[in-house]
Amino acid sequence: MCFKASYADDTFVLIAGSNLDNLVSNAESCVTKHLDFLNERGMVTNISKTEIVVFGTDTTVKLRIGNQDIISGDSMNVLSVVF
Repeated sequence: MCFKASYADDTFVLIAGSNLDNLVSNAESCVTKHLDFLNERGMVTNISKTEIVVFGTDTTVKLRIGNQDIISGDSMNVLSVVF
């Protein structure tokens, strides 16, 4: 499952997986497709501002998006709401 929501110039994505490997694979695929969609329409994305939080595990997760790694954190701020 991959759900995307946007407000102004912010986008967040909710992704589910049956296990961590499945979750990472789904996340990398979904985020890459969304970035391609934005880039094809002339929108510039800043991967360095991308944050991820994984719920249900204390394991740190690393996503590989393009040529950058994104490491999961303990929380993130989405439109002034902390998750």
